Amino acid sequence: MRAIESLTAEVRRRERVLAGLRARDIADVPDALPRLVVVVDEYAALTSTHPAMHDVFADIAARGRALGMHLVLATQRAAGFREAVLANAPLRVALRVTDVADSRAVLGSGDAAMLPGGRDERGTALVMRPADVHPHVIRVSRCPLPAIESIARAAAGRAPARRPWLPPLPDGVALADLRGEGSVVLGLADEPDAQRQRAVTLDPGAPGVAVLGRAGAGRTTVLRTIAAQVPHDRVCWLPDDLEAAWDVIVGLDDIPPGWLIVVDDLDRVLARLPDDYSAAAAAILERVARDSRSRGVQFICSAQRMTGAVGRIVDQLPDRAVLAAVSRSEHVAFGGEGAHHDPTAPAGRGRWRGILVQFADAGAFDPARERARPPDVFEPRHATAFVAPPTAATRAALEHWNRRGFEIATVEQTTSLRSRRVVWGTPDAWIGRWRAAATAAQTRCQLVIDASCVGEVRLLTGNRDLLPYAAPGRGRAWVIDTRTDRVRRVVLPLSSARHPTTPR
Repeated sequence: MRAIESLTAEVRRRERVLAGLRARDIADVPDALPRLVVVVDEYAALTSTHPAMHDVFADIAARGRALGMHLVLATQRAAGFREAVLANAPLRVALRVTDVADSRAVLGSGDAAMLPGGRDERGTALVMRPADVHPHVIRVSRCPLPAIESIARAAAGRAPARRPWLPPLPDGVALADLRGEGSVVLGLADEPDAQRQRAVTLDPGAPGVAVLGRAGAGRTTVLRTIAAQVPHDRVCWLPDDLEAAWDVIVGLDDIPPGWLIVVDDLDRVLARLPDDYSAAAAAILERVARDSRSRGVQFICSAQRMTGAVGRIVDQLPDRAVLAAVSRSEHVAFGGEGAHHDPTAPAGRGRWRGILVQFADAGAFDPARERARPPDVFEPRHATAFVAPPTAATRAALEHWNRRGFEIATVEQTTSLRSRRVVWGTPDAWIGRWRAAATAAQTRCQLVIDASCVGEVRLLTGNRDLLPYAAPGRGRAWVIDTRTDRVRRVVLPLSSARHPTTPR
């Protein structure tokens, strides 16, 4: 397909050259253009796979003579030729065929089916020239090695012929080989219809890009390539750690103009979060993508699956880099054309606005992602109500605070909150008691809720807002201060004792 598109471009180029010389035929300006011989083997198989090529070859056959373009078309079955091609192919050569109809289609007679088929007769053929009434028998010669060497010596020192098409895109392109000042380079584009390969860049002021493709297609590489061309102190790369990622997402509205926001594996991030957090994160990211142009920021993301939430976010972005997909239907879902689906494409190969591109690789580039800062280990500073299930981790935390000199009590014993006292209870025990206890307290209070009790937070506090995301199984808890109403995520202390005591 690249060769055919390049040949069509070559026809247009030659027409421009002759028009510039005010000539209608290459014979009028013999030194202006070299003659070009196009050889196609298995022509019928080629055109049956790509029917549109019939018209291309018919056009070259009709106009190519004046442009210095000549076709040599070979096939096993003459039925593959259409009349538009045969009408402009006056020289016919037929070796031995098995079907009389094939012989008649090429020579106008069945003589080629009568040619001998023995080993010694190989190369025997019939030729019809434009002025011939009957075909002539010939023996096709083989070019001996001395003749080839003589041709090579005669051509030595001459300028190489201009190729009508460029070599295929390489399997990898280094960013350093393409990078241009003042623009964000994406990769090397292949444009055979223009007979060129050029660097493609991101439009200045573009609000964002979505990079879509299967695993191993090079999605992260494309993001790194874009981020490598932005000052490091203006890149906000969403961390891999879910807790840190959530903290970054809820703070995206405060990102100043001129920054680049990068979200790799968007679908995976949303899938790993619980439903309510995932929905909230998707809403924030959709708003950021929608408002990125007006805010003066750039938002780029990658995804492997086009889920509903991902689709809504990606639809807010003007450009997509469509890399290799698992299936044709998935490629179309990414926004690509079904004919462009290529499951064997190398990493980094994809489509940008319909053009085939090998996206550049920034190499050993550190994206300077936001590093996940571990939450603080909680130590009571004020009167503390502790909500947690009766587990070994809870007992370890209470024992730790007891060794630090805090009084430990259960909610069944007392709900009185005072300085240097920790009152522990299960969620069921604290429901309906926390607000009264905090109101009755004569001092500043803290409510510490084990992250495993996330389902009871709203019942305990009456607050319907999402708390900072806490990953399960990591000893996390939330601290709510009665004076500031600020909620922060903390780590519960672990006891070093082998057999922690049961809270009393």
